[in-house]
Amino acid sequence: HSTNYQAIRRACRERGSLFEDPDFPAGPRALYHHKKPALHPIVWMRPHEMCQRPRFVSDSSGETQRFAVEAGDLGDQWLLAAVASLALTPRFLDRIVPPDQGFDNSHSYCGVF
Repeated sequence: HSTNYQAIRRACRERGSLFEDPDFPAGPRALYHHKKPALHPIVWMRPHEMCQRPRFVSDSSGETQRFAVEAGDLGDQWLLAAVASLALTPRFLDRIVPPDQGFDNSHSYCGVF
């Protein structure tokens, strides 16, 4: 998995573009398999499009705490439960959120987790 992540990240950096998953494209098919789409269009956004300085949970010193899990404004309990389960086993979380991944240029954000 690490090899795939590194290759994808390198390719995105070389192209100067963010990753777009060909198997899970941002669009109605990713959300609706057998039912009609919502009446209002879904707007797909990257973290930097939702807030000025996206980041993982940080402690008071600003140090990133990848294993701290907090409910956000959306209150998505299903996502929270999944991330909390991953955080119990660091090697599993490392497969989903690589230790060197973040949201800013210093972390070489490329849109893939």
